[in-house]
Amino acid sequence: MNDDLASDRDRAAAEHQQVKAQIGGDIEDAIAERAQVPAAGEPARIDRVAEQVRKRAVNDVVGAERQLSVARALARVSQFADFAFCVVYALLGLRFLLALLAARSTGFVRLLYAVTDPLYAPFRGMLRAGSIGDGSVFVSSLIFAVVAYMVAHIVVHQFLHLIARPRTSI
Repeated sequence: MNDDLASDRDRAAAEHQQVKAQIGGDIEDAIAERAQVPAAGEPARIDRVAEQVRKRAVNDVVGAERQLSVARALARVSQFADFAFCVVYALLGLRFLLALLAARSTGFVRLLYAVTDPLYAPFRGMLRAGSIGDGSVFVSSLIFAVVAYMVAHIVVHQFLHLIARPRTSI
């Protein structure tokens, strides 16, 4: 009796699965049939949506191209700024080294002092210079000038990166 009950239950489950598969197939066929026939006005709506998507894509590409060209220009400006600051560091460092080594006042030294005077002028005398001996001078104001130019360099560099970054909306 238990075998008959189990057999009936298995047969009923199999029939249930068969009916379920048949209905699922019929539903899929009906959906596929309905999908083949467009609803009234649907092609026009699809065309409008496609046109909107195309316009949005073109606008996005144009905007990205514009941002890229601005970023390239600012990157170039940043490179020139980096170069200019490196020249300032080198000239002020060389002036510091020549003062430290008690260099004689040759044509090169006078030229270097003439070129760096406008860069060093705002800092001259700010800190006390220490005499080391044999005419050598430790010009701490020059060190402070280099540090001040480094801070200015960082500010300029970060400002250019801030401008170059793409804007995002929240």
